Parts: sequence; C-alpha cells; structure tokens
Amino acid sequence: MSLAAQQGKSIPSLLGIKSWVKHTALGGYRLKCTRNHWTDAPDWYKFPQERHCAIGDWSGLEESSEIRRPFGSGTFRFYKLRGLLAKDEVQDILACAASSNEFTTFPDSVDRMPSFEYYALRDGQWLDDRMRSCLRDIIEDRVVPYVRERYGCDSCLVSDVLVRRYLAGERRMHGVHHDSQAFVTAVLGLSDPETFQGGLFLQPGPGADTRIFPRIDPGDLMMHSYDMLHGVHLSGGSSRYSLILWLKSSQEAISERTAPWLDQASSDGDPYALHLQANNHRFGQFGKQKDLRTAEDMYLASAQAGHQSAQTSLGHLYRQKAEVATDSAEASDLRRRSLEWWRQAAEAGFAEAQSQLAAAYLQNVAVEYDANEAAYWMRKAAEQVDVQAANALAEMLRDGEGMPQDTEEAALWFSRCAQLGWHDSEVALRELERQQWFSPRAWCQKLLGWKKKRSGGPQTGLPVTSL
Repeated sequence: MSLAAQQGKSIPSLLGIKSWVKHTALGGYRLKCTRNHWTDAPDWYKFPQERHCAIGDWSGLEESSEIRRPFGSGTFRFYKLRGLLAKDEVQDILACAASSNEFTTFPDSVDRMPSFEYYALRDGQWLDDRMRSCLRDIIEDRVVPYVRERYGCDSCLVSDVLVRRYLAGERRMHGVHHDSQAFVTAVLGLSDPETFQGGLFLQPGPGADTRIFPRIDPGDLMMHSYDMLHGVHLSGGSSRYSLILWLKSSQEAISERTAPWLDQASSDGDPYALHLQANNHRFGQFGKQKDLRTAEDMYLASAQAGHQSAQTSLGHLYRQKAEVATDSAEASDLRRRSLEWWRQAAEAGFAEAQSQLAAAYLQNVAVEYDANEAAYWMRKAAEQVDVQAANALAEMLRDGEGMPQDTEEAALWFSRCAQLGWHDSEVALRELERQQWFSPRAWCQKLLGWKKKRSGGPQTGLPVTSL
C-alpha cells in the first residue's frame, strides 16, 4: 500500500505543494506552475514522514517520502538523514573539498558544460588520501549499513565519491538526468542552504513544474534510487559544494563496472529500467555490448509505456539510423518516426524533446520549415531552464527568426544562460552589447545622454548591460 493510501492523503499533500490540477501523467496530478523557474526561489519540500533512526553510534531523524510514478507501477522513494554528520566532520570535509586542486573542467556527460568536479573515490579505489581519512569511517559505520537496511541490499557498497562545486562565474546548474550507474545515489550537504537559492531538485514528472527541492543542511544525507530524474539549479546566492556517493549492489558490480540491478527490473518490464538499459546497449557501457537493435526494442517498450525520456532517446536513435540509411525511403520513415516520438514527449512537457522538436522545424527535417512553431517549442523548453534551448531562443530573438526581433529580450536570455555557466551565451551577449554600442541608435542615445549630463538633465543609456 502506498504512503498516500496509508495516510489517506492525496499526492499533492504528500508533495507539500498547494497549487495542483488534475493531470494523468503525474499520478493523476500536475503542479500548476505560477513561478519563474529561472528566477523565483523554490519552496523547500516538506517530507511527510519522519521516524527515529539508529545506525551504530549515531541516532537521529530519518525523513522519507513516497510518490507514485507517473507511468508503470510502483513509487519513487527517497530519504533524508538529518544531521548524519557532526559539524566538525562537515567542516573537515568541506575544507578538503574547497582546497583541492583536482577539480576538472572536462565536459560533463549530462550537459557538456565544464564539470568542476573531482573523484575522491573511483571504482572502489581511493584517489584522495585526505578525503579518505575524513570519510572512510562515516561510510563504513553509517552510510553503508543504512543503505543496506533501507534498500534491502545486503551487499551494497560505495563505488564512487565525487565532489562538485557550483561557483559564480563557473557553473550554477547540472542538467536533469538519471544516475544509471548507481543503484543508490546519496548526496551529503556541505554548504548552508541559507546562503544560496535553489540546489538539488528531484523531478518525478516530465516537466520542471514537478520539481521538488529538498532542503539539505550541512551534515544531512539525501538518498534516492536510479529511477529518479534529478539535477541542480542555483538561481541566486553564493557558492555551493556537495559530495555525492554512488552505491552499487555488490563488490562484483564495482569491479566489473556493471549495473546488475537493471537486469531483473528491465526483464520485469519496468519502463525506467528499460530506458536505462537501452542506453547501456546503445552506447556499450556498464557491462553491455553495443547493440542498437536491442537498444531500440527496449526504448520502444519503455516509450510505449509513456516514459518521456525513452521517447526522446528513441527519437535520437531513429535520427541516428536515418543518417546512415542507404535507402531514401527508409531514411525518410526513420525521420518521421523520430519526429513523432519527440512530439509526444514534447506535448507531455519534457524539455529536451521540446527543443529537439523546435530544431526539427528549423532544420526542415521530416516536417516543413516553420520558424513560428520552432519558436513556440524552443520557448517552452527554455522556460524549464534548459540552457541550450534558452541560448537557442536568445539567438532566434536576436535574429528575428520565428518572432519579432527583440534584442533586449535576447540579451536577457543570453545573460541568464551565461550566469549559469553557458560559455556560448557569454560570448553572444558581449557581441550583442558591442553591436548595440556601435549602432547608430546607440550613438544617438549616448550623445543625448552626454548632452543632458553636461546640461544637468536626466541621463539615458542602453538597457542591455543591466539585464
């Protein structure tokens, strides 16, 4: 029996959110969005359940929640241990993280932005002796025993520990994704959430309207399983450091870099596991040989069950196959099917599919060129803090493609993306400001402003740089 049934509560009351409307794609409900995802501070999620919990020498409160999946059977379950680490333990870990010179800027596998992360433990091997001295006993005596009991996995072990930082001028977001390489993901709070706006979010539904932001204080440990979409978005405030622990189901899974928990779940027809296992076959990762046929079958089964990530991935696979097809009719049919799946996921509210559908209209692929339709879908994706879509929307506004030219709004979108760390937007914003500075209109405005300044009158100037 679900937590909702046990407590006689609706899904909205469990999520701790008041503005909900009927919607079958998210367990019968969908959040009625009244806030700007880019700028408005989200409300902290309130866990509906808590209980006293003892692990070894530690005792404290466990907060928990259960949300019905929008498709397939079962529920999302996630937990938080409040104050698992003492203040001095957190300070030692944060000092190690902040002083490390190991942070890399390699493109992130999720959004291709500079990662600003480093591994303290990888594939079961410690790479950072200072962090090992801080964490080893905590992991062995608290984290692993709790996860084994809570998730019913007697052989679970921590496979990887990585530190991520989100600093102004670097990156301020991590795109929505699954951690398919981990049976359980645990996030240790290191920074005070009062000093920044936003943070880790969980996304149980296809769109940003379903995001929930659990408050993670320094020393709190937040856990969720592989099936939960999640990401990070800081819409304001100062820096944030977090420490992520990935746990696998056995030492063998760590040594062989596999994900055996997906085998049984995908065999049982679970749409989430099918999608992630399809990714493994498509890219030849986590113990699976590259097999596009198997990947297609698994994507299709998941997509038909309503999984928007699978629908989007299947669209990508069909487009990939169309590029190498030797028969023009076959290629045309693959592009058509690709577009159909993107449209289905886009209409459900999945941002990546919305941006792909917009790109198809711009590129005249399987559909007639339609800049207005492209602008509509690109804006839909951009409003969900899809930074690549937001950058593309800014370019369309700057160029007047699919909508009236509006350089001020273009500058606003470029600025938003640049603040999150998207380098292309930063370059485009500087170029837009330079073009406006040297335009005849800008010179007239500047000249008028200088004259009024000399005469003591009110000054005027370009608004772009203050956006």
